[in-house]
This record gives sequence, C-alpha cells and structure tokens, in this order.
Amino acid sequence: MRAKRRYITVEVIAPGASFTKGDIEKSVLEEVECIHGVFGRAAVTSFSVKYWNPVTCISLMRVFFGPHKLITTVLPLITRILGQPAQFHTIFIGATLKRCYLNIQKYEVSKLEKLWLNLSTDEERRKFKIHFTKELANVERKSKR
Repeated sequence: MRAKRRYITVEVIAPGASFTKGDIEKSVLEEVECIHGVFGRAAVTSFSVKYWNPVTCISLMRVFFGPHKLITTVLPLITRILGQPAQFHTIFIGATLKRCYLNIQKYEVSKLEKLWLNLSTDEERRKFKIHFTKELANVERKSKR
C-alpha cells in the first residue's frame, strides 16, 4: 500500500515578522501536542513544511492522509510564532504538489489584481509590476512540474 499524503497550503498573516520553515513547523507541532496530546504529536510525525515564501507569506505543508485532520484543526488556533503574533489562513488542501502550486498561483493572482486596482498612477503600477514579476515566474515554474 502506498503512503497517501496531503498538502496543506496556508497564508501566514504576521505583519512585520520574519520566520523560517523550521519556526513554522515547530509552532504547528507544539500546538498539535498542546491540543491533541502525545497521541496527536505521534500521529503527525510525517509533518513537514515543504515550501515557505517570506515575501508572499505562503507556506506549503506535507502530512500523511488521516492525521492531516489534526493539523487542519490546530492551524486556526495558532496565535504566535516565536512569540510574535501570527494567524494561519488555510487556502487549499490537496493530494498533489502540482495542484497546490496551481491554487497558490490563482490565489496570488487574485491578490495582485486587487492591489493593482488600488494603485492610482502609472508609475506606481510599473514599480509594482517589476517587483512581483519574479515571484509570479517562480510560482508558474513550480506549477509546471
């Protein structure tokens, strides 16, 4: 029997904070142990943060199918990472990395379109486009794998 995995795509809302993949992973595992006890912590040993983009604050987490429900139940309850206030907003839960990357791309494009509409001058739009072109190219490249 093959090991089925679930990939959880989340946006980490933490203004002015800088985290690493390890910091996010540690805070999620601590919260799982706090809420679900030793059983919960043991059930999610396969949990890992596969992708973290500090610019867009998007994270991609991997865990076995079944215990992924333990992770998804604690994500909204996490309020701090490294003592700094933070929130997790679940974007998508999928079975493949490709599908998650496609959903990240859709999510980011919709956010960028909203920001684009709020810009008033052409100069602001030009700077905005230059700044985010590189990030969009990275997401597109990963979604084609």
